[in-house]
Amino acid sequence: GPSVDPPWFDVRLSDRCLSDVLSCGLTERCHAFATQTGTSGYALTHQLLFFFFANASACAGAAWSPLRPFAPRVSALVGRVYREQAASPASEGGFDDAQAERLALGAAFAGRAFLRRRWLRRLVRAQRARGCWEEALSPRSERLGGALAAAVGLAPGEADKTVECNLHTSSLATCAR
Repeated sequence: GPSVDPPWFDVRLSDRCLSDVLSCGLTERCHAFATQTGTSGYALTHQLLFFFFANASACAGAAWSPLRPFAPRVSALVGRVYREQAASPASEGGFDDAQAERLALGAAFAGRAFLRRRWLRRLVRAQRARGCWEEALSPRSERLGGALAAAVGLAPGEADKTVECNLHTSSLATCAR
């Protein structure tokens, strides 16, 4: 079935850990986040991203000893990300942000061996003519967009059809491509 973030996943903690790891900071909470088992969805891809940053930053020292070597942890995470992508209901249809994360990180760690033609075809089909990957606006964005559309003279209902480039999805999809 679809991946669901575990109830303990806190995107603010994840963002803090990802930011801290760039300077090789490692709190107890971030260590717990990075080593939590049974993760899926964004929690899983953010764990892999954590190790991507840790590896790129060459993090070492006493605080990092329990996490080293990174390779076995990364290999296990990449395998789980691959299985999640393969099992994703969206893997047969559209393209979304979660797939962009899985493809970009899987390709970063495992290269071409991670990618499947059908996944890449879906990624290419989802790219818009203007070069980005789009995402339907959220209800809040639609309300704001409707107000902005009215202010610039669009007819009622035109804002409901509006989509915007998703910088996160576009950046990740570009990396995977």
